[in-house]
This record gives sequence, C-alpha cells and structure tokens, in this order.
Amino acid sequence: MTDLRSEAPVAAPVVVARVPVVDTTRMIVGFELVTRSMQDPDVQPAGDARQEPVVTVSSLLGSVDLDLSAVVGDKLLFCTVDRAVLVSESRLSLPPRRTVLQLPTTDVDAELLAAVRAHQQAGFTLMVEHGERTEKYDALLALVHLVKVDFATVAPEDVLDVVAGYRDLPVRLVASGCDTEAALAWAQASGFELFGGRAVQVPETSSDSATAPLPLSQLQLGMELLSQDLDFDRIEDVLRGDPALIVQLLNMTSAGAGGGLRRQVRSLREALVVMGTARLRQWAALVILSRHGQRETDALITTLVRARMCELLARSRGVDGPFAFTAGLLSALHILLGVPVAEIEEQIKVGEELTDAAFGRHGAVGQLINRVEAHEQSLGTAGPRGEDHDEVTLIAAMAFGWATSYADTMDTAAQS
Repeated sequence: MTDLRSEAPVAAPVVVARVPVVDTTRMIVGFELVTRSMQDPDVQPAGDARQEPVVTVSSLLGSVDLDLSAVVGDKLLFCTVDRAVLVSESRLSLPPRRTVLQLPTTDVDAELLAAVRAHQQAGFTLMVEHGERTEKYDALLALVHLVKVDFATVAPEDVLDVVAGYRDLPVRLVASGCDTEAALAWAQASGFELFGGRAVQVPETSSDSATAPLPLSQLQLGMELLSQDLDFDRIEDVLRGDPALIVQLLNMTSAGAGGGLRRQVRSLREALVVMGTARLRQWAALVILSRHGQRETDALITTLVRARMCELLARSRGVDGPFAFTAGLLSALHILLGVPVAEIEEQIKVGEELTDAAFGRHGAVGQLINRVEAHEQSLGTAGPRGEDHDEVTLIAAMAFGWATSYADTMDTAAQS
C-alpha cells in the first residue's frame, strides 16, 4: 500500500482534520477533509518536536496504490477539487465509488463540463455548492448528484425557498454549517438528507445519566494508567482482567513499525516491555475511553488530535510532552463522553497540577490547550492567521495523521 503521507517540507495543502457527514439517523456516511495551506512550506517546529509524516492533498489525489482506511475508515471521502485537477490528463487515483468530489462553480465552460462528465461516467459522486441559478450553473447541476447548502450563509426563513429551487432536479441536498441542534432539526425537517457542522461534530452534552452514562470505574482506571508511575507488575495485573485489551496489546506490539515485518511477542510481559510504559499508558486509557465514546460523532479522533497536538506543541516549546498529552486528553473528555466539563472535573482525581492545566487552563500547558482549541474553532473559517499559523498547521497535520493511523490500528486489533 502506498503511504498517503509525505515528508516535510510540505508545499501542498495539508489535511488537518476530518469532519463527519451524517444521514437522517445521525449515522456517519463519510468524512469531509479540512485542508490548510502554509505560507512557508519549509517551516519546522521549534525545539525537538520531530518532523512526522503528514497527509497532503496531492498525496490523496496522486497516489497510485491507494488505501483510504487510515484516513476515513470504511466511509466516503468528501474532497474539494479545483479546475486544474479536473481537466488534467492525469486520472484521479481516488476510488470512485468511495469518493465525493466537490466541484468548482466558477469559470464553467465546455472544457470543465467535459471533464466533469468524464468523472461522472467514471463513477465519482459529484457535489456543488448552492449558487445562483444561471445557465452555466444549471449545466453543471445537470451532471451532479449532491448540492451543498451552507446554513451559515442562508437565513433560516430562506431555506424552504432554496429547497424548492432544486425540486426539478434529481439531486440530494446536503446541509453544512449546522452548528446548533435547532439548525440540524430545521435542515432535516426541510428535506435535506445529509448533514455536517458543529452540532454533528460536538453534540450538546447532558448530565442525564440515562442518556449519557459516565463509566466512572473504567474512567478512573484509564486516568490511573495515565497519571501514576505504575510498574509493569501493576499494569499487568490491571490488564489481566480484560482479555480483549490483552489481545489488542499483543496484536499492536507484534506489528512491525510502519507496517514492516511483524515481530514475535510471546507473552503479555514481553508486550509491555516492547510497548514501553509511556506508550502503554496512552494506549490503555484511550482504548478504555473509546469504548464509551460517541463514535458516531468522530469524537475519538477529535480527542486524539487535541492530545497529540498538545504533545507536539509542548515539545517545540520546551514543555513536558507526555504531561501535555494527558492534559489535552482530559480537556476533551467531555466531547468523548458526551457529559458536561464540570462533571468530568468533579469525578476525575488526577492531581492538582494536571487538573489546573486541563480544566483551569493554567500554566504553559493550559495555554497550549487554549491554542489548540482556538485552532479547532477556526477550522472551516477564513479568520485572521496568528504568527504561529504555519507551525500550528503543520503540527495539526502531523497530529491528524497520527490520530487516524492510531485509531485504525486499534480498530484492526479489536477485530483480530
């Protein structure tokens, strides 16, 4: 399998996040990739943050032997393509039946229409952004399957008129920018079939234990593994009570680095030694927590990316990386578990310093978490760029590549 990731320097736009696209039952049908460009492609993180592979748009579009499992699992890939890519003589390597291409709606001419028609015939699902119904736009509409309407730019009172404007066409409507539960409900009532936005990514939390149970015992176990200096005897005792975790651990440590040759691991103790205490703490806690995470919202990936970004940024700023990873993970638990932050803080007892950083946002690590959260909030917007934009963008791409690969590894191990 060709690796989707490329080594820096990175000249092409990089993938920094994926946002879920759900159907009317709130089940994920695909992921839309969020990309960002850097002004300085030669940027390097400061300090000892090592340069990790990242997923670039060019690697997605140009890989010959492509496997999307590490990026979108078994779901559809929603990807924006520009005119140059569509009219190029080079064929897209993306699997047509699993790919939704969002087309440009400007400079529509015979050349572009011919290229779009060729991609339609090749089996790609085609999507356009809602726009003014002109002759050229209608010519494009005749070839597409989906029309995306951004609820951030269309007033609620105009939604029904927008929907009515497409009733004469065999297209399905996609509502993006559903940032509240009210917007999501209105989109569904108005006839949209697919949905994206903050309400899908981070649903409203609830303290109602009947709808959002907090698995306290397993949560405390995960935090204990993250925060205490346990020896291998203690870790082995904890894991012996969960055969599924043992199987995952053995499978993960048996797999060679980077998909290389498998190593022979004959015992749980040997697997613990191979993995190492720091990596073991992270893995065990994440596996335990992910069992209760709201997987239909992609909350696990969101949590992993935040924790990893905090770790990498900490390294570049001379701050303790493992501590920053743990604090970043704790700060996102309300997303993963679907409960209020106050409930997480009340029930998790991990020490004053860690609590202050994760929940109070105090100290250098607390500031890092704030910076990562600001990055998350800016995704999909054209807001002002900070001085550290290029470094944060590169680290976000590194974290995304790690998080999707890590989650894919856990899923594979779980199914073994």
